[in-house]
Amino acid sequence: MNCASCGAALPAEGRFCSACGAATPTGNASPGVLPSNVVAPTSSTLESNVQVTPTVAPAPPRGGPPVWAFVVGGVVTLLVVLGVVAYVFAAPYVFTSGFHTAQYFPRDTWMYGSITLRPGFSQLNAARTLSDAFTSQPGFDEAVKALNTTPTRTSNLDYQKDVVPLLDGEIAIGAFGATTQPDFLLMMHSSDPEKLLHVLAASDNAPEPRDRYKGALYYIDSNNRMAAASKGWIVTSANRSTVEQALDRLDAASSDSLAQSDRYQSVVSRLPGDKLGFLYFDSRPAMNSPQVQQSLAQAGSAMTDYLAPLTGRAAVSLLAANDGLEMRWESIPDQAPHQTTFARGNSLTALQRMPGDTLFAVGGDSLPAVLSGVDQAISSGLRASMGSQAPKIQFQFDQWLGGEFAAGVSKGTLHVDLRSQMQGTPDIFMVARVKDRAAATTDLGVLDRFLTPKTTTIHGLPLKQVGATAADSAYYGVDNNWMYVLYGEPEKFLSQDSNSPAAGLGGNSVFGQVRRAITTDGVAIFADLENGRKTIEDLVPPAERATYDKSRVLLQPIKALGGSIRTDENGDTHGQLLLAISK
Repeated sequence: MNCASCGAALPAEGRFCSACGAATPTGNASPGVLPSNVVAPTSSTLESNVQVTPTVAPAPPRGGPPVWAFVVGGVVTLLVVLGVVAYVFAAPYVFTSGFHTAQYFPRDTWMYGSITLRPGFSQLNAARTLSDAFTSQPGFDEAVKALNTTPTRTSNLDYQKDVVPLLDGEIAIGAFGATTQPDFLLMMHSSDPEKLLHVLAASDNAPEPRDRYKGALYYIDSNNRMAAASKGWIVTSANRSTVEQALDRLDAASSDSLAQSDRYQSVVSRLPGDKLGFLYFDSRPAMNSPQVQQSLAQAGSAMTDYLAPLTGRAAVSLLAANDGLEMRWESIPDQAPHQTTFARGNSLTALQRMPGDTLFAVGGDSLPAVLSGVDQAISSGLRASMGSQAPKIQFQFDQWLGGEFAAGVSKGTLHVDLRSQMQGTPDIFMVARVKDRAAATTDLGVLDRFLTPKTTTIHGLPLKQVGATAADSAYYGVDNNWMYVLYGEPEKFLSQDSNSPAAGLGGNSVFGQVRRAITTDGVAIFADLENGRKTIEDLVPPAERATYDKSRVLLQPIKALGGSIRTDENGDTHGQLLLAISK
């Protein structure tokens, strides 16, 4: 911009021309044009204009971080939140354990198991938590050393030093062929398979591995067992042809392997993706074997029909959780069970009626379904062994059993006397829901003819007693809602408040550790391993506990075992079992 008076170039920030002193354009004036209301100063007024025109200081910058810092911080926070959410929901699927050996086993494999030494990320973290429950205990190292006895060594192989460091992944074993004389195959993934093969050959006193089969180094020991190293794997079997066939599948993809079997995939695909290992079993080859079929034919058609749903395929997985080791069960029968209308109830309700000191208990939602066909099967078996003189057993369980049931065992009066002899008896309890008391009394009358009991009353409940003395008697009877079968101290069971879950097994803190694995339907089990261990300690004389006391810390973190298994209408079963482990 130039001065309107003299044409000299104006400074960028100045208010007056440095050549003639004229005022520069301000406000909204266009560049190079002096506003009409601005008068060029004369020499007499220049000084006064400079003095009276105040200098306006620039506005001070605002304090604090710039706006972009808040934007970046918000984005980072959002990404962290999304990352946490993604890990919680996606980690079991993204960071899963890899299992691949099923593609190297033959299609007719009827038993197959696999574990991994390189589990997924979430499994690795959970396994470390469980391991810490054991290793953090005082005296753990001493307990391990106490159990680490050195047997007579037949070779110079040190498993921990020579073998374990070379194993770095999946280990799988399978059985196939005839169930009476099956073939076996073992595969182990190794970081250096040929080095491991030399170690195994030395331990088997076999010749140095030099021969190769399609590039795979192998050796054969004195028992004709073959072991080979190929493409990261050790492959071994007692049958050379079995190893060679596995190497062929390892060398080229096969369409006739276990991985391509519909029976295998249909059940294994239902297991969790992230796991430490799993086991697959197909019972059809065993159930269809001539030996089993002959035995079933002798037992009669009733027994055959009762066992028919057992023919099928099943799979169970092992995975680590923060509160213990968890097993998941899936099975699919070849023949769906007959559709029934048996009464069902709440298995947890019956299970919680067990006393609080119960050491082991089992419960279910439908006792009529469990007992269906048992009387016919028993009668058929008796006729097969005793002929026409065999008694006929017949019950009408479905008419009076209401559904849920539970049975349990507690320590009772068991103890060790001053002579280190075990005395007393355990307590055994069983309850089952009753929907028709009159029909139940009629059915139990069948037992009266065989057992010839006497009548007694305990806590106002009429019971049948079988036994000479109270200490060794069993009791059974029915009230308005429940059937009872008791042994040991029946008054202990009948005196508890059945309306309060906290008075029974529901108030047991150890039961609470596996409660999440127990459902209200199906069959449930519970074992109080912590108090069971203490019971055994009380019953074993001190003189016989020397070895146990040294290794007790190896058992102390194991608290309880519990879970449920339920069956769909089509016969498919789903189960969960939790071994609770904590410090």
